[in-house]
Amino acid sequence: MSLALSLLPEFDHEMAGLRRALERVPAEHFDFRPHPKSFTLGALANHLATVPAWAASTMATTELDFALPETQARMPKPVSTPAELLAIFDAGVTAARAAIAAAADADFAVTWSGKSEGRTLFAFPRLAVLRSFVLNHAIHHRGQLTVYLRLLDLPVPALYGPVFAAARDCSTLPPTLVATAFVVAGFTTGPAPSDSMPGSGAFSIRSRRRRSCQALRFGSMIRALVWPVALREGLAMGLRSSRSSDSGLAASSRMRARSARLPSVFLLMVPKGSEGHPRPNLRA
Repeated sequence: MSLALSLLPEFDHEMAGLRRALERVPAEHFDFRPHPKSFTLGALANHLATVPAWAASTMATTELDFALPETQARMPKPVSTPAELLAIFDAGVTAARAAIAAAADADFAVTWSGKSEGRTLFAFPRLAVLRSFVLNHAIHHRGQLTVYLRLLDLPVPALYGPVFAAARDCSTLPPTLVATAFVVAGFTTGPAPSDSMPGSGAFSIRSRRRRSCQALRFGSMIRALVWPVALREGLAMGLRSSRSSDSGLAASSRMRARSARLPSVFLLMVPKGSEGHPRPNLRA
């Protein structure tokens, strides 16, 4: 497999995650910054949108002096709308992917130098430049961006797997459970945070809905851990029963007796059965 073919899946995966993060940047919060020394959200998003294009530049040249006026003149001008951000990003990804796909293995071994006012800051093979100053650089700033989104109480995209924010989606849960958890969340929510965190009011409808869904999803996670143990205990009990010539009904009775000592919340965590494998009626 060529170096280009081995690099492109990683590039595609990281760029797809970066686009999902940029899609969540709202224009009304472009001026938000979590600290006086931090990027504004708009400046961070603008910077991230231009990073993919660096790959095409790296494959087309052997050096770049960041301090030269002509280099600065070629940098995209900051934009102020999400649509413009995504347009810059998409153009950069398209050019970068084409440049990587067309490169031979020898092209990745060519030394590329980063300079400032004629002074060499680093000199790496192009492959190392792509991984460090394009991919790793984008991942680094994308992590910053997800923190900004979290502080603004905005949806955080899934990058390397499901995120806890996915608990906001209760569409697959029974309406009665959602309604009950929604009411409970209203009594368990703490004091309202500072107004500097827009949209995160502790007693807001959105906050209560999010917390209730998170609680229910957490219950599902615990259920996934508890059920294998319960199943193992049931099988072990059945095996002991068969060895001692007990009937299945006797084993079932002992299992019900044991389950009677468990908190009810654990019984709610038993997953629904599928065809041919109904959920055991432990309270029967």
